[in-house]
Amino acid sequence: IFSVPGNSPFLNLEEALRAQLDSKSGKAIELLKEWRSKQREAVLFLDRFEELFTLNPPDVQAHFIELIAKAALELNIRVLLSMRDDFLIRCNDFAQLATIFSELTPLSPLTGASLRRALVQPALKCTYRFEDEKLVDEILSDVEKEKGALPLMAFAASKLWQKRDRPSGRLTREAYKKIGGVAGALSQHAEAVMEKIGPDRQPIVREIFRNLITAENTRAGRDIDELLSVFPERSASEEVLRMLIDARLLTSFEAPQAEGAKPSTQVEIVHESLLSHWPRLVRWQTQDADSAQLRDQLRQAAQVWEQRSRSDDLVWTGTAFLEFQAWRQRYPGGLTTTEEAFAQAMMSRAHKRRRQRRLMVSAILVVLLIVLAVITIFWHQAAIARDNAVLQARRAEAGKVLALGRAKAEADPSTKIAYALASLELNDSTEARRFAMQALSEGPPTLLIKTKTALHTVDFSPDGKWIAGSTAGGVQLFPIDGSTPTTVSEFGSSGEYTPWPIQFSPDGEFLLFSWRQDLSILKVWSMSQNKIVRTFHFEGITICLVRAGKAFLITDTSGRLENPFKWNDTVVRVWKFDRREPEIVGHVKLGNIIWKKFDIDSRGQMLAYSKGHSVYFRPLDVSALGPEKLIGSQETDIETIKFRPTKQELASADSTGEIRIWSVFHQAQDAIHLIGANSPEKVIWFDPNGSFIFTQGNGALLRWDLMVPKAEPISFKYLAEAPWSVTVDKNCRWLVAAERTAIAFFPMTHSYPYIFRGAGIGNVIRFLQDGKSLVMDNGMQISNVPGETQLPSRTLWNSGQLKKAIEIDSADVDPFGKYALLGTAGDGVHLISIADGKDLPLKSNSPLEFPYYTPVALSPDANFAAAVRNGSGNDVGLEIWDLRSGTSRIMEKSRGIGMSTLKYSSDGKTLFSGDCGGKLYEWNFSDNSRQIFQIGNACVTSIAVSNDRRYVAASSSSAKSGDNLALVTSDVVLYDLKEAKRINITSHGNRVCSVAFDVTGTKLLTGDLDGVLRVGSITGETPHLLIGTERRVVNIAIQPGGNWIAANVGQDLRFWQMPEGIPFQNLSSVELADRLRGLTNLRIVSDNTIPNGYRLDYAPFPGWKKTPTW
Repeated sequence: IFSVPGNSPFLNLEEALRAQLDSKSGKAIELLKEWRSKQREAVLFLDRFEELFTLNPPDVQAHFIELIAKAALELNIRVLLSMRDDFLIRCNDFAQLATIFSELTPLSPLTGASLRRALVQPALKCTYRFEDEKLVDEILSDVEKEKGALPLMAFAASKLWQKRDRPSGRLTREAYKKIGGVAGALSQHAEAVMEKIGPDRQPIVREIFRNLITAENTRAGRDIDELLSVFPERSASEEVLRMLIDARLLTSFEAPQAEGAKPSTQVEIVHESLLSHWPRLVRWQTQDADSAQLRDQLRQAAQVWEQRSRSDDLVWTGTAFLEFQAWRQRYPGGLTTTEEAFAQAMMSRAHKRRRQRRLMVSAILVVLLIVLAVITIFWHQAAIARDNAVLQARRAEAGKVLALGRAKAEADPSTKIAYALASLELNDSTEARRFAMQALSEGPPTLLIKTKTALHTVDFSPDGKWIAGSTAGGVQLFPIDGSTPTTVSEFGSSGEYTPWPIQFSPDGEFLLFSWRQDLSILKVWSMSQNKIVRTFHFEGITICLVRAGKAFLITDTSGRLENPFKWNDTVVRVWKFDRREPEIVGHVKLGNIIWKKFDIDSRGQMLAYSKGHSVYFRPLDVSALGPEKLIGSQETDIETIKFRPTKQELASADSTGEIRIWSVFHQAQDAIHLIGANSPEKVIWFDPNGSFIFTQGNGALLRWDLMVPKAEPISFKYLAEAPWSVTVDKNCRWLVAAERTAIAFFPMTHSYPYIFRGAGIGNVIRFLQDGKSLVMDNGMQISNVPGETQLPSRTLWNSGQLKKAIEIDSADVDPFGKYALLGTAGDGVHLISIADGKDLPLKSNSPLEFPYYTPVALSPDANFAAAVRNGSGNDVGLEIWDLRSGTSRIMEKSRGIGMSTLKYSSDGKTLFSGDCGGKLYEWNFSDNSRQIFQIGNACVTSIAVSNDRRYVAASSSSAKSGDNLALVTSDVVLYDLKEAKRINITSHGNRVCSVAFDVTGTKLLTGDLDGVLRVGSITGETPHLLIGTERRVVNIAIQPGGNWIAANVGQDLRFWQMPEGIPFQNLSSVELADRLRGLTNLRIVSDNTIPNGYRLDYAPFPGWKKTPTW
């Protein structure tokens, strides 16, 4: 696929894709996916890529680069970018384009023999020759001095061809002189066109070119109608434009547009060589240079303003407006219709503000007159006015800071928290509090130590009071209070580093590290004596692994000390941190492997190593190495291994980045866990307890919980690149990662939700009575609750067990997992015995012609079933089955308004139903009575009943089929059946689509259309916010013990721990700001030297003695 960004990169790409697809609609990413699925190999070629930077605003640049990065990384499309070399550095502003600097192909201009062939061969093919070789040499000599040699030579050759000597079949020197040579051919042609246009219309030519050239001396394509709107007399300018196109100084083409949009014809300069080789145009550009940059900014701003429905928020104000006014007074050119409208909007807004200021001045004068009469009142009112003015200014500035933070959608949580904090410090607002909560939901924040040199390895001291780190210059100790680090040893200025870990002794007295200038030397630093107390010399490169109270020293005996550092003939020693020399345990051939491919377990009983596709181990004894034993094998090369602390298990990462967990006691068996980490560097770490495994991800550090290995990992962001080393303190309070410019401290004490991708499809989620597992979706899948024994997920029953294929429309299951109730479209209601799959169709006393039943509900004791009949006319209604007797009865026949949802009480004695007319029904089976509650006028979407049957909650929604969900609103109502009292719940917002009670009946849980789960008191106070994604939250279920919440969020299944205490966003302004400051030392500070007025800075590192909470 070939495309050019232009000033509409998304539309241009979509048009290019549609030309090769049957689809005539769809966004760029959707079209790319469809196109890629039809190709074995795919290349996306983006030519003139510099236009993305010169013709588009920053937000369009960022979103388009994000799109092509997804095409490369997620869709496996090869992306080829072609651009001018002077714009290459602009790519450095985008992390997604970092790889192009290592995969460049410079396209130099043709020179020498290649350029000669390009000139001579076309003439020879037409049986023409140059008058002599000296003429060819002269042309080549003229053109090789110029930038853009080939198009200049091509233009000169075309003019020379027009003056060829036909009788002799030659291209002559005389003709070459007449066209003015290479340098003069293009200029003569352009000047001839100008003469033909005439001097009285030359200002029109200048204005046309002024609109087709950017401030960075590149071409800019413009819509012809938009371009001609610059001129008051359209007919004259249209005629001049046509003459320039006919003369091939400009070119026109049909530009792609969004589906349904009006076709657009665009015009642009025929080639960039014209910009530098037509003296008149060069002179015009020089004269306009001062105005060109703001002209480009105005063009882009007006385009975005037009595309976004002319929003007042996008109009220039303040300094930007003043600069525009000054520029407009000196700018000689015209503006397009859109640009003129944008300018008028600026003037209108400025006039409105001036009028507001005049009104304010008038008000002040009135106040002053009143002050003359009542001085006390004046002082009080003036003080209020000043406070209000300050408050309004602070609110406006706070809104600006918050908008800057929201614009950084891909930023890490800490950066977003810094923006939220800066906004809250100016003005406390609900929006800023919500933004802070959103940031905290995306991953743990970080505290940073900025370093002057890169740290390559870090380690916590056993007492957690020190962090040791090795840099290119030496080893440093960082204290827990965040004060200045201590330099343990200096390696000199070689710029190299110790590539493998430094280690503390178990009691924290000694720090062991390799001496970078001679890696056969191991140094021992005493923490109490504050000096090096031992130095060991070995036969070759040596790595130290502290395990089980001893230091295992592993040495390659080849004597090679240069990179790459590999171990082959290896001796293993043990040092017990005493005055004696290390003792040799044994010798082993490791097979020429790097240090990441071998490890010793935490008990000091096994040495494991990888060779090719397999992992082996040898038992370790204080005096000998045991025989080699196979742990397991796989199809791909193993790049890294690491023992899991406290367990006889080992992790490996292969050449694809996939991680496997192996049991040492089941040699030669398959891995017990498989994690698709896709780590780019194939490096893995564990926490001290072996509960979590860490690896590198794209722009983040990923943490998997090994108790729940199939859940999505937690992402630890704010790393400029992949971390080089990771360590966790023994209490698992802090994760510390070292990278090129900083040490990042991430708190690990916060509980994040467990997310299971693609596991939330269906309309049933129910915890089983034991609280250890839950049943979900129409297939009745049973899965473990996080933290419980991880048995394989299994299918209790699936629709394939039915005797015939039916379409299941709704389902319910009892809390013991014995029965499933299915409502179908066309085959009635089925009760399924989950144990054996036996199908028990429920017979109706009044059969429907087309037995369509939905929704359905099964009483907790599985004695009753309820279903809504969806027939026509009088057939619509609620039907109840007594499953003990097999009889049914119709409780209610609808009057044209169908029932939308059903819910049994926990004791099964009462059924609640809601209809699409806003009514909630309470059905009592003992006396066939019912009670009706009016919720509103909209459809009831969800019902919840407290376990004590005192409270009923219901949500109703205005949504209809085909509605835009972004505009849908809803109401939540709580009924106290004991007090016969209705409570309107407003604190949960107006987008609720599902409701539930906790086991105590004192907390109300709601899920909304925007991916937020709220947990709050039934009395209506502001709830806890559990933020998921932008997908709606449905099917909320509470664990019988009350500890876990499960819900479908889009197509995902999420588990949250039940929140307690005061909601974080409800803290006072002072306390909330203090807590946010404790979460990260990133700060947003005012800086008038940069365009948006703010920059990212760092507060002093506070240390890690106190773990922040939220």
